[in-house]
Amino acid sequence: MLKKTVLFLSVFGMLSGLSAADGKTYVSYKDLNLSGGKIRLRVGANEWIQSKSLLKDDRGIYILDENIVWNEKGEWVKEWECPYCHQHWLMGQRCKNPECPRNFTGDVSCG
Repeated sequence: MLKKTVLFLSVFGMLSGLSAADGKTYVSYKDLNLSGGKIRLRVGANEWIQSKSLLKDDRGIYILDENIVWNEKGEWVKEWECPYCHQHWLMGQRCKNPECPRNFTGDVSCG
């Protein structure tokens, strides 16, 4: 778990300019997406990870490193956001929203 935490703090902090202390990673509101009943944090241009909780203290809003959603391979569960319908999908999956304008054009370049 320590290896995952160190990796998270170094990479996530570099990508988003976040600050970390005491197992807390402080996030900016602009890097949050709370749609669909999930807590998503931007970690790249169009890459998002999920957290199981979002907390707040006198310094701001933060996530606990232990609450990041990991897959069975020990990697973050990463998603991308469709630029047309703004729904989130696992990396590598195409947008499956039948009402998405992208799906009407036949564009398969996203994801």
